[in-house]
Amino acid sequence: MRVRRFGGAIGAAAALALVLSACGSDTEATDAESIVDRVKESKKITIGVKYDQPALGLKTPSGGVEGFDVDVAKYVAKELGVPEDGITFKETRSANRETFITGGQVDLIFATYSITDSRKKQVSFGGPYYVAHQDTMIRADDDSIKKAADLKGKKLCQAAGSNSYKRVIDPPPDGKLDIDATPVPASSYSECVAKLKAGDLDAVTTDDLILAASPSSRRASSRSSTTPSPTRSTASACARATPRPARPSTRPSPRCTRTAPPRSCWTSGSGAPA
Repeated sequence: MRVRRFGGAIGAAAALALVLSACGSDTEATDAESIVDRVKESKKITIGVKYDQPALGLKTPSGGVEGFDVDVAKYVAKELGVPEDGITFKETRSANRETFITGGQVDLIFATYSITDSRKKQVSFGGPYYVAHQDTMIRADDDSIKKAADLKGKKLCQAAGSNSYKRVIDPPPDGKLDIDATPVPASSYSECVAKLKAGDLDAVTTDDLILAASPSSRRASSRSSTTPSPTRSTASACARATPRPARPSTRPSPRCTRTAPPRSCWTSGSGAPA
């Protein structure tokens, strides 16, 4: 489909540069091992993607995976010198994205992963490569929900590992709307949609791109835009750099002078950065 491929090329090009900066080594600052260098050398990479989100990350009947996130991941891998047969895709759900990255099960993740301050403490982000708004899906025959405030007292899906529902039910700074809705647990957004259709909950809230791609949004359900946050930035993710122990210097100690002290002379009390 032309629109999807065009968008994928733009997103992938941006993602590549940002992945390189986020996951490449910074020898001056940390001398950390570079994921990028390792992948370029081995010509192999393991990438986490969703398997259950149409148009984004979906496992096909033939056993492959397809979608926008998959296209971006393939583009980045190709530009890193990895052939398509060197890519291993691993199913990654919202609930295990951080675990897979920190545990080394995957090198990169492209799985509708929005950037948040709490996640930045666990992983490094390269992005965003697309920016979405948050919407809410309801059943087509439900006339009781027309705006965000109507979610009060309703059952709202709580997808494992996702923070979308928090923007509705929590107050600032973690949330946005502070609406008294009841969260209903689900393992994924595909399960959220199934529960919505079955009448086990009243609404599903997440990125508009995820909801628009759901088959239910085109058949049995309509969407009511709540937009509890202006935008949600989606990015790739990799492991945070771990500094190596400092190597002993073989160079003579520099002379520290008042007029032009070298960087190794800087201390917290010298008037220069520590």
